[in-house]
Amino acid sequence: MWRDLGYARESMSGASPYSWSEVKAYADLACGDITAAEASCLVDMSRAYCLEILNGNPLRKSPMERAR
Repeated sequence: MWRDLGYARESMSGASPYSWSEVKAYADLACGDITAAEASCLVDMSRAYCLEILNGNPLRKSPMERAR
């Protein structure tokens, strides 16, 4: 779903994460039913994607390499 929706939306200031209402609208049109966990995951992934775009440090670790 994330690839079909797109990783983030374009705004005047660059990439912006999707809002809950945008994810809900996409889900209603594309697949009809989406769980709260799936919607939360899509919003969280969009936010993380936008944060990584804003971080200009080329030596940073990718999110997958970071310890939790």
